[in-house]
Amino acid sequence: MSGYKIAVLIAIACLSFIITGVYAQEGVLQDSDWQAALPCTGTETRPCGSNIGDCEAGTRTCTDNMWSECVGGIEPVTEICGNGIDDDCNGLTDECINSLWVIIIIFGVVIIIVLWALMKI
Repeated sequence: MSGYKIAVLIAIACLSFIITGVYAQEGVLQDSDWQAALPCTGTETRPCGSNIGDCEAGTRTCTDNMWSECVGGIEPVTEICGNGIDDDCNGLTDECINSLWVIIIIFGVVIIIVLWALMKI
């Protein structure tokens, strides 16, 4: 496999990781949301949400063979810088770097790697 193809694959993998990480941090991907679509029976209950950081897990209850919304938990909120609390419940405290700048820097590094690989061809 040529250096160009390897560089392109690395760039795609990096961008996929970045995009997924940013969406997860902003709450777009909630790891328990997919569970609400699963069927249930009786009066089952199951935990939902997270116990990471300042968050607390809630409970989903089975009603009419469908899971309820997550009730009783503390959901993530936007990180508040300098308060010593993991407000966004991602396992990090006071990480206040603007995610847009992180994406721009990493994307720039990926472009440099791709250009370097192209020069080697």
